[in-house]
Amino acid sequence: MKLSKPFVSVLAFVLCMLVPVAVYGQGASTAAVTGTVTDPKGASVPAAKVELVDTSTSIATTVTTGADGGYLFTAVLPGTYKITVTAKGFRQAVVSNVKVEVGKSALVNITVELGQVTEVVEVTAGTGVELQTLNSSVGDVLDSNLLANMPTLSRDATALVLLQPMAIPGFNGPGGTGEGNSNGGTIAGARMDQNTFMLDGGDATSNMEGGGGYNTGFVATPRAVVPTPVESLEEFRVQTNNAGVDFTRSLGAEVQMVTRRGSNNWHGAGYWYHQNDELNANDWFRNRRGVVNPEWRDNRYGGRIGGPIWKNRTFFFLHEEERHFFTQSVFQRLVPSDALRVGILKFRDSSKVVHAFNLNPTPTLDPAAIPTSACPPTPTTCDNDPQIGTMLPADNGTLDPRMIGLNPAIAAEWANLPAPNDFTAGDAALRAPFFTSAVPNLSNEHFAVLRLDHKINDKWDFMGSYRYSTSAINPPNIQEDIGGIVKGCQKGVPCGLATRPLQPRFLVAGLTGRLTPNLINEFHFDWLRHWWSWIAPGAGVPVPGLNTGTNCVIGGVASQCSDTRLQIWSESRINAMVPINVNTQQARQRVWNGQDYTFLDNLSWNKGKHSWTFGGRV
Repeated sequence: MKLSKPFVSVLAFVLCMLVPVAVYGQGASTAAVTGTVTDPKGASVPAAKVELVDTSTSIATTVTTGADGGYLFTAVLPGTYKITVTAKGFRQAVVSNVKVEVGKSALVNITVELGQVTEVVEVTAGTGVELQTLNSSVGDVLDSNLLANMPTLSRDATALVLLQPMAIPGFNGPGGTGEGNSNGGTIAGARMDQNTFMLDGGDATSNMEGGGGYNTGFVATPRAVVPTPVESLEEFRVQTNNAGVDFTRSLGAEVQMVTRRGSNNWHGAGYWYHQNDELNANDWFRNRRGVVNPEWRDNRYGGRIGGPIWKNRTFFFLHEEERHFFTQSVFQRLVPSDALRVGILKFRDSSKVVHAFNLNPTPTLDPAAIPTSACPPTPTTCDNDPQIGTMLPADNGTLDPRMIGLNPAIAAEWANLPAPNDFTAGDAALRAPFFTSAVPNLSNEHFAVLRLDHKINDKWDFMGSYRYSTSAINPPNIQEDIGGIVKGCQKGVPCGLATRPLQPRFLVAGLTGRLTPNLINEFHFDWLRHWWSWIAPGAGVPVPGLNTGTNCVIGGVASQCSDTRLQIWSESRINAMVPINVNTQQARQRVWNGQDYTFLDNLSWNKGKHSWTFGGRV
């Protein structure tokens, strides 16, 4: 019988999904605990009862050792545990302070002593627990204490990716700073957009640009779509290479993060991080030029609380954080000199003498292109035009064959520009000096996360977490009004028009079922909303005199000069010579509302110290 191609394709897919693969019992948000129970002579102890208790919630899980004395717990949440071994003819053995870390296996071999079951022998887990015997994955784990004390300017855990082995570092700074390239965050040879960010077992990676560039401003600091403040996480791990077969999403690192959990005890904290220009030293370049340290205010504050809703069964964790940031960035834009504004071009010859050329069909007064008060120390760099203050003769068509002079549309546009104040551009300042000032850089962010954990019964556990974030960002050097055209703006004071709002959301729900003592199913569903917008309204703002009024004559009729906005000289924010830049890169607006739904399921069959897993991801 000949099978159709679609049927063969479906059959191949099903077989790939069902073929068992030897894996190691830990997922993106869980871990594994394994070991062997032996007697004093080293012989294995089969049929021993092994109980694993989460010391923070008192939730217990039990397995029985196999014929070789081995046991294995899979789908274990990170935390501190106690292991109790009970076997007939042996004293009860209790191992305390077993630390379980996300994405890793803890090896706990236990020796039981002959005696009555009612007798108890307590020991503390030693250094052997850290030994990775179930897989060869490479990666560091940082717990909540290390995360809180590691220096990260952005206070986002993903910034620590740059400090991992085999990672190419970028500038470890807050969003909006750093290297604007695609090298920082490259791990083990894979590009920065090939890293995967797993949060509470769900996938928080951007499916649009991979590295979260629309959240950071495309700097060398890859991150998840949603913020991951260090104060919100219980553990953080970067698996840099030798990943298990259960990780197949991308070629780069797998960043595993777990939100803090509530426990039987109440825990909470509050914090405030503050920086300002009085506490920060000025940089070398500003010091050399005699420029004072610009105003800088950065306030990040928040609080967290966690505890029981139903003791030993239901727990919650809540964390909220806000950030209010303000600083100023250097702003520069070319503006016409006083001479160019009236249609006069000036050039300096080889003997350092300035010559003026009148392009107008009428006599025009020759002004100084560089005022004496702004003249640099070297006289040969000033405007030493000998005809300053005199009437230059009209152009007879030699310079402008059309004999129309300065275009009235250009004159109307330039009438909205402030006077130049920076003449450091050399001879070019005779025609196009700079207007130099400062433009605000604002960021107001709000973040919250809620996590719930509930033990339904001895076989089923549920967890859910929801992350909410909103950011109102006014980035510098995107689109500014220096003509006071937009309502609320003032001529001669750069007024930022561009905004970059962010509104990501992330929901994860997980259900873990122990169907039999040896059969465990882990199911996760996550919803990721990647919403961002680039707003630059300048192209829709009429320029007085250019898009309004009747300053131009078209077809013998007085009318407005243009029905669109102008970008003079070059496609640039700096070289535009306009009050509001409308160059393509900065003026275009866009919005993205990505909605990702992911279903992940892993079914693990434990046999002794081995785990066979069947899984899929949609």
